Amino acid sequence: MKRTYGACGFVGFWHTHPNIPSYQSGLDMGNMTDLVSYFGQNQKHALMLIFGQTTRVSTAGIYLYESHSISSSSNLISIGAAQFAPEISIL
Repeated sequence: MKRTYGACGFVGFWHTHPNIPSYQSGLDMGNMTDLVSYFGQNQKHALMLIFGQTTRVSTAGIYLYESHSISSSSNLISIGAAQFAPEISIL
């Protein structure tokens, strides 16, 4: 952030859940909550993408985490979530 004068910065993480749906786990939620809680005042949001698969259906989960300071020692964490099954076509 300093070297690019704010033009580049952290956006988020992605990972896979092979052979299970793309729902976030308790570990995923805890890690992302900790992450946005410790960001500086201008970077209190992050995106997590999870790609999974059930039987023959691929799934993708998108999770947006935002931290809002409510006092000098407390944050309120908001989580937005969406699930979808991407359609992949091979030409």
